[in-house]
Amino acid sequence: MSYNNEDKVIYAAVLGAGTVGSGVYKLAQQMKDDFKAKTGAKLCIKKMLVKNLNKERPGIDREVLTDNWTEIITDDEID
Repeated sequence: MSYNNEDKVIYAAVLGAGTVGSGVYKLAQQMKDDFKAKTGAKLCIKKMLVKNLNKERPGIDREVLTDNWTEIITDDEID
């Protein structure tokens, strides 16, 4: 069986979408090509823990938002 880094994905979660958390998310999106070039893997922010799901968060995909921390710790894909 051969291992192909083209398919490697590192799934991550960010706890909080304030100044720091939203900055980490946006930086991960902006630097995805650099990250893959340096590590051989794609970085995917799979979940972001927030207190209020109804709050507007420009630039952050709504489908990654959760207000349930157990979704993060029980997700086996999240590294």
